[in-house]
Amino acid sequence: MDRIEKLLRFIPVLDMEGLGEWVADARAIREGGKPAAAPEYIDAVFRFAEAAEAAEEALPAEPYGADAKKAELIHRIASAVRAEESCPGILIGFLQNGTIVGWLKELEALCDKE
Repeated sequence: MDRIEKLLRFIPVLDMEGLGEWVADARAIREGGKPAAAPEYIDAVFRFAEAAEAAEEALPAEPYGADAKKAELIHRIASAVRAEESCPGILIGFLQNGTIVGWLKELEALCDKE
């Protein structure tokens, strides 16, 4: 499977309403802890990050035309993933406000034109 297609498979997962919201963990709350996050969302984010890095590694050295626009979008996505290392929480912000999904949909539209 193409590395871009692997990224595009995340559109429905990352675009779901309410996905990634905190769930109440009654036991943790009783014991003074914090609620637990949705584990399937966390797993999806880690898989997405791996797919973004793999897609960026597969880019041609000097893309042209539509390939250049695809490369720009993939670089944006991979940069958001890398930014998480130095600014914890930024990736979830990009996911929650729809920025990542917007980039993925734009990438999908470019791929559909081919």
